[in-house]
Amino acid sequence: MDSLASVLFDTSGEILYFIFGWLFLAIIVFQLLNYFFEDKWEVMIKEKQKSDVLIGGIFGFIPGCGGTIFLINLFKEGKIGLGTLIAAFITTMGEVSLILIVIDPLLLIYISIISYISAIIVGYIVKYLKIQQKYNLYATTETKKRKLHTHEKESKKALEVFGFIDHWIIPIFFTILFLFVFPFTIIASFIPNGKENFSNYLLAIEWTSVIVLPLIIIYYFVRIYFIRSSHDEDHSEENIHDKGKTGIKHQINHISYNLILILTWVFITLFIVNLVIYAIIYYSNIYENINDIQDNIDAVKNDWWYLILLVVIGALVGLIPTCGPQIAFTLLMIGEIGGDNAVAFGGISALISNSISQDGHAGIVYFSFDKKGYGIIKLIELGSAIIFGLIFIPLDKFTNL
Repeated sequence: MDSLASVLFDTSGEILYFIFGWLFLAIIVFQLLNYFFEDKWEVMIKEKQKSDVLIGGIFGFIPGCGGTIFLINLFKEGKIGLGTLIAAFITTMGEVSLILIVIDPLLLIYISIISYISAIIVGYIVKYLKIQQKYNLYATTETKKRKLHTHEKESKKALEVFGFIDHWIIPIFFTILFLFVFPFTIIASFIPNGKENFSNYLLAIEWTSVIVLPLIIIYYFVRIYFIRSSHDEDHSEENIHDKGKTGIKHQINHISYNLILILTWVFITLFIVNLVIYAIIYYSNIYENINDIQDNIDAVKNDWWYLILLVVIGALVGLIPTCGPQIAFTLLMIGEIGGDNAVAFGGISALISNSISQDGHAGIVYFSFDKKGYGIIKLIELGSAIIFGLIFIPLDKFTNL
């Protein structure tokens, strides 16, 4: 039990003081940019038909999935073509981009540049091969009238208290938590020996994290999978495009939802992997030399078969909906879980493959109204992910990226 408590304590504390503060700021900045400039973006896309694929790829870069889901709405209304949408899907990294902004922004830049090049090539191929017309991937009048998120079939009657919690308690709670944690994040990031000199502050954050993060996870699963209400439509991607006071309320709710989602999956990923690593170290002979694991990886990490295998695995993992599996894959590849015993399993080619094939939550939105089109898009993404992942394997073999 002491071992389990230790893993829980270390994992939750690291998430709260290392990731949460920067994540909070990043989500707010990008959500506000989306709120103030999306009308201009729509006009720009409609006016620039020849460069629409280029613009679509840029929309996919918007952290989270807001930019891509915005384009899904335009595609549904017949305002953009499939090539533009494919470009956005390829550059979309969902919440993984927010994680990399915090952990390794330079790596995010490398992956983004390569995925954008891939998006342009694939987007224009799709456009000029007229795949949209060949497979009749047009939104019908019926689907245009439907919302992208419909909860009627799965909703249960929920107490009004959940709406109050969603709209008020959670945003206020995250703001207070940020004000409490972020000063230590600055201290630990920029002041030498900051963690050691403010040990009592760190201890307070760790105890707070042990209490707060499990509650966030419980609330996430209860609200998403068990109790849904009319308030849930405030989290839908259509409503976050409203303006005025209503639009601001939806933006705040969406920021809170993204924070809950990311923190939930990051915690689950880190906790499980840290627990496995702890078990390996302390309950097997491997603890005598933990470096053996990394040594074994280092021995094959430049072999073609190993890099090809990781590219294929990365592409297949990207097919899994939502961001949780993608966050887990990314953290495993770059060796950011396990603390001092962290093991880096892969390189940039696997991450390129995964970034091209994944859609974050945008894929689920598209799937909700066009199953056939979603299947075609995923096949295009899968093929593109493997091809471009293989093309950029030399980056792993001959560089230190």
